[in-house]
Amino acid sequence: MSESKERMRETTPRAPSKDALRKERDLFSAVIDTAAVLVVILDPHGQIVRFNRTCEQVTGYGFDEVKGKPFWDVFLIPEEAEAVKGVFGRLRAGQFPNEHENHWMTKDGRRRLIAWSNTALLDDHGSVEYIVGTGIDITERRQAMEQLRKLSRAIEQSPSSIIITDTAGNIEYVNPKFTQVTGYAVEQVAGKNPRLLKSGETPPEEYERLWKTITSGGEWRGEFHNKKKNGELYWESASISPITDAHGAITHFLAVKEDITQRKEMEEALRDSEEKFRALLEFASVAIVIVDGHGSIQLVNAKAEEMFGYTRRELLGRPVEVLLPERFRQAHVGLRGSYVANPRPRPMNAPLDLWAERKDGTEFPVEVGLSPVQTKEGILVMSYLTDITERRRAEEALRAALRRAEEVDRLKTQLLSIVSHELRTPLTSIRGQTTTLLDYADQVTPEERLEALQIVDDEAARLDELISHLLDMSRLEAGNLSVELGATDVRPILIEAVSRMAAHAPSHKLVVNLPPTLPPAQADPRRVMQIVSNLLDNAIKFSPPGAMVRVDAEADTDTVRVQVHDQGLGIAPENLPRIFDRFYRVEETGVRTSGAGLGLAICKGLVEAMGGQMAVTSQVGQGSVFSFSLLRAQGV
Repeated sequence: MSESKERMRETTPRAPSKDALRKERDLFSAVIDTAAVLVVILDPHGQIVRFNRTCEQVTGYGFDEVKGKPFWDVFLIPEEAEAVKGVFGRLRAGQFPNEHENHWMTKDGRRRLIAWSNTALLDDHGSVEYIVGTGIDITERRQAMEQLRKLSRAIEQSPSSIIITDTAGNIEYVNPKFTQVTGYAVEQVAGKNPRLLKSGETPPEEYERLWKTITSGGEWRGEFHNKKKNGELYWESASISPITDAHGAITHFLAVKEDITQRKEMEEALRDSEEKFRALLEFASVAIVIVDGHGSIQLVNAKAEEMFGYTRRELLGRPVEVLLPERFRQAHVGLRGSYVANPRPRPMNAPLDLWAERKDGTEFPVEVGLSPVQTKEGILVMSYLTDITERRRAEEALRAALRRAEEVDRLKTQLLSIVSHELRTPLTSIRGQTTTLLDYADQVTPEERLEALQIVDDEAARLDELISHLLDMSRLEAGNLSVELGATDVRPILIEAVSRMAAHAPSHKLVVNLPPTLPPAQADPRRVMQIVSNLLDNAIKFSPPGAMVRVDAEADTDTVRVQVHDQGLGIAPENLPRIFDRFYRVEETGVRTSGAGLGLAICKGLVEAMGGQMAVTSQVGQGSVFSFSLLRAQGV
């Protein structure tokens, strides 16, 4: 026997009695079946010995269909079979634990990607007796990651330089365009501040204004005169904005930059020579509009004609405000006057958005640079305009993708935290009661035994409810939660739901206030019962003993509306907008409740899946009213 197996035998506790082993196995079996992860137990030949309910739900196979069969004959896809058999062989040889991913084929022919964590159970001789695999279905997560990778490829291929920094301003990511423009590779700038590009010609106060703007949640736009790795100076325009998480907290800063060296060189050339000025103006890749000190258009280039849809004859002599949407024109007159009084090269619209208007009335976002030109006739203002519609869309798509990724990560962490707590609490209670019954069997009275068994049953029901909620929410988000719509009489459903709940809530007064008849609703009877039962359960939890819980219903020409009234502490106005969010639980009610905060989110999803709407009204100290409306059945 190898040294590692000897150590395993030395650390293996002595076998318990047969009776204790049987009871422990029963408890172990119950925990496996209620676990929210896939659990499969194999013998050394790869034949399936145990197969929990989550496995049945994910694969569509019942345990009786796969029991005793080699798992690779049932679930594996051909191209992965040999690799997975190799993993199994290493486990059987004592190389455990290990982790890997592979696909399982479901009964209806779908592929599901499972992340496995595997180990082995040894017999008294140190030999592998069983292989135990626990898995998580990561199909949707991997698909989301693939979408993120596609977006990442788009960023990598962007024609703009893109920089992402942390909240301290240190670089975390730059794309290939940045390297192409500056000469710096990713590893040369990682962890450093973008100011390493400073040429010394941009005023320090401009950096101070930039930092103050973006750390306050605003977007900064401007220009930098920077230096490349080889010492070459260049100009760039930048749009820098914060990236926030679901709570509005700043997590990163995003900078999208354009090399505008050519434009700047063009400005200098225009000052040197009117002839060169006109030639460069006409063939510039940006729209150029020149106005006098009174805002009258003196010159436009071909790109401006193309961008705005006017001929230059239609524009010359007209106020420059004709190129702005009507709502901005009056304010722009004042801004223009201020600029003429203190002319200097700068982006006029920073840090505000600026919109332009074409001849046909369509609006589009622009970036505008201004340069004053002194002539003997007076000051001229040269405006450089770039249509940034596509850039805006790319920036928003990037910010949205980052927010989605952070939201997925936040929900994953929140789910693991809530589920681990909500699973551990009832399991601890079950273990405590069963331990008492096992250790003190001869001292426990029949009444105490019955009470302990009742607690075990209640906690098992609690586990079952949690797992059901998790499965329902997963199906809702995937769009797979089925509803079977048909003409449904909701009146007997409401009466039955109240009757069932009343039997479990003797300390509360449950009242049904229904009209003699209600028109049929377009609904799924089973889902209506699920919704009403959940709302009644919540109403009872949050109402004091002796309080009344009332169910009302009414109909109008289009809908059937059900209301559940409680006499609880009510919900504060600031909590109402989130009351139907996943995992959201109102903590300041003073009422301790179990659950993962999914019940109301599931109810809302079910109502909307049936074409209805859900709402809540509440007053602190007076109670709450949860209601849902369903469409009336057509032709009935």
